[in-house]
This record gives sequence, structure tokens and C-alpha cells, in this order.
Amino acid sequence: MGSRRWSRCERYRWRPLLPATLALVALSGAPQSPRAALIWEERGLPAGGRLLLAGGISPGLACLSLALPAGTADRPEDPLLPLLAPRAFLGAQASWEPGASLETALARLGWRVESHCGLESAEISLLGPAGGLDTVLGFLVERLRSPGTLTPADLQSAWSALEADWARAAASPELALREAMAAALYAKHPYARGEGRVAIAGASPPPLASLAGYLAERYQAGCLVMLLAGDIDPAALLGVWQARLDALPGHPLAAPRRPDAPGQAGELKRAAAEPTLLLYHFPGPAGDGAVAPAAALLAGLLNLFVQTELRDAGLVASGSAWYDFTCPGPRPLELQLRGFSPDRLPAVRARVERILERLRGGDFSEYQVITAKDQLFMRIDAAAGQGSPPADGGVRALSLWCREILRETLYFARWRSRFVDQTLGASRESLGRDAARLLLPERATLGLLLPADSLD
Repeated sequence: MGSRRWSRCERYRWRPLLPATLALVALSGAPQSPRAALIWEERGLPAGGRLLLAGGISPGLACLSLALPAGTADRPEDPLLPLLAPRAFLGAQASWEPGASLETALARLGWRVESHCGLESAEISLLGPAGGLDTVLGFLVERLRSPGTLTPADLQSAWSALEADWARAAASPELALREAMAAALYAKHPYARGEGRVAIAGASPPPLASLAGYLAERYQAGCLVMLLAGDIDPAALLGVWQARLDALPGHPLAAPRRPDAPGQAGELKRAAAEPTLLLYHFPGPAGDGAVAPAAALLAGLLNLFVQTELRDAGLVASGSAWYDFTCPGPRPLELQLRGFSPDRLPAVRARVERILERLRGGDFSEYQVITAKDQLFMRIDAAAGQGSPPADGGVRALSLWCREILRETLYFARWRSRFVDQTLGASRESLGRDAARLLLPERATLGLLLPADSLD
């Protein structure tokens, strides 16, 4: 009988037998597969947060990242505080180089900083040559000892950076469109304003005391995930830094919560140059909800149909479907299609409607369901540090890889086991029923970027 390749879905189903199988292989003296280059360490901090270390990757580079439950959903009455917080936490000055701005001091080390604030979490990443890691880690440990320590200069520096972000976002037709779609999806909830970072009319900096209090509450070791990754030796690094990390103050915090999105069916259009863009946002469930695995699998099935029914047919240049199951709050299931001739738009929309009707009717195969499950499990493994590290070893690849792991650990790890079990139990019939509830055109918000002369 010929051998066959197992799908990742089948390997998940048989995973409980793997430890015993590996033990038998070791006892029998049979050759074992070579160990992956990734060296993984994980441990809790006494204050309540988590420390992750991933070594043996990205030669010559290192990344130090933080993720915290500090998104705009935590302050719906004032989304400015979460948006300002990542930059204000970093401060305007570099403590290891008096008189130098943080940006200048990092540049001299060959390092750069990235920050992001979403609905449920905030992230900070510092990336650069591995030789500068001790300096940068010392700076962050210093900030985590007293995160609420701010000066007026820190506030002004953070505000200037946020205004620059708003200017860039306002100049982007796609970001402006996504902002309008978020506002439609969460019609009366002001935290939607923070998602696209487009300028809030008439905004001014909040009081210094309010921002300092927010940082003291949210930017502390009791609720964060800290990831150190790259060309490092986890054991050696812990030998130097473990005591100082264990001494950080803090206390656990609950994740920001928000209500389900009611959705607002409609169509939003913006003028833009090529390429053209068509977005569908279907109100989706919370990542920790019972229907979240179905939403993720339906996004996978949509991807398969986009390839065969739209891209291969020459109707669009590219397209994909996406649902973020890593956060506890509701997320839209998004379908985006790019690069089509405006006069082909009616044909594209008609084909999408046919695809959605097929999914709602369960008109897809068991093989397609298995393929969607395999792709989903690959994504879960990669986000948990169990998949392959970044292949090219560059700064950008390392940064994206670290962001996936941070999100996995901050929230998704809490319901990962249940999510995997529910994904394994999903069938073609159950997914058809879920599609009939989730993929309703009358609940979807549509967004369009088209050349100005083709707008109605």
C-alpha cells in the first residue's frame, strides 16, 4: 500500500499520541529528525505578565516587543489616551544618552521603534542589531518600574507624533475608507474613531495627569507580554536579567471589552487612483466566542473561492478574506478584492454574491473544508512559536513574526484549546449553517475605492 501525506488537520487530531510515539523512537535508537533552530523559552513574571524568548533566528538582529491590554476599547469615552500611550510610555528622552531624543539615540544604535494601538491591545516593538539589546532592554525595564512618570515634553512629543500619524492617515484614501466603515460597523460607539487613526476634529492633548494615570494602570508588568527574539541565547539572557524582570511591579488586568457590532448595511465610496478596491465587512463574533472557529474557516473557504472564481477568472488582480480570532472583542469578517477595471465592477459583485450564496447553501466540498482547516492550523502554530521562524531573517519579517506571537499570547492562548477542538469538530453541514448566519449581504458594509470619474 502506498504512503500518503497527512494533512495538518489529521496531525492535530492525533497530537495526543505524539509524546508516546517520540518516546518509543528514542528508546529504539531510531534516527530522529534534526531539531529546529528556534530555541524557545516561556515563563511567567511574579507581577502577572509573561516573558517569552525565541533565540537562534535572524542572525545579527534582535527584537524586543511588548503587548498590553490597552486598546481604544478600554477608553471609549476618550480614545486619545490609548492612542497617545505607546509613545508617551517610551518618553521623549533616552535615559542612556542624556540630552538625546529617543529616536536619535536608537538610530545611533542602529535600532528603530514601531508602535500600534488597536481596539483591544497596544504593541511596542524595538528592532535592531543584537549587540544593542542590553541597552534597549535596560531602558524598557526602567520605564516599567514607574510607567506613569511623565513630563510635559513627553506629552508634547507623543502628541506631535500622533498628529503626524493623523496627517498620513487622512492622506490615504484606503485608511479614510476603513475609518468610515468602522464607524458604520460600530455606529454609536466612539472608540471606533481610534481604529483608523484619522484626525478627530478639534482634538487637543489630554491633561498630563490623565495620561500618566492611564500609563500607571495599563503599562505595567502585571498585564503585559514581553517577547525577546532574534540572535540571542535565552538562557544567558535570563541569567543576567531574570532578577530585574521578576522585581517589576504590577498587577493583572482584564481585557478591554466591547459590545457586538450591530452592523449597518450600506455602501461607502471614495475617490482614489489605481488600484481599485472593493471591501466587504460582515459583522463577526468575538474571538473567544463559540462561532469564532466557523468565522475563521469561512474566511478560509472564501479565500479558496476568490482564487478559483475571481483571480483565476481574471476578474480581479488579487483578493483575500480575513477574520482576526486572536482578540476577545468582535471583529468583522473581511473580504477585499483589488485591481479590477471599474467597468467590470458589476460582474465582480455578481460573482461575489454567487460565492456567498454557495457558502450559505453548503455548496463546497469536504476537501475544501480540510484545506481551510489545514491553513488555519498553520496560522495558529506560527502564532504560538511552534511554526517556522521567519525565513529571510530580515527586520521586517522578524517584526511581523513577533507581532503574531504577541497577539497569540496576550489573548488567544486562553481559548486556544477550545478553539482547536471546535475547529476539528466543524463539518461541511455546520459551516453551511454558520455561513447562513454570518455571511448575510443585508448586514454587510461595502467600501469602494474607484477613480473619481467612475463614481456615481
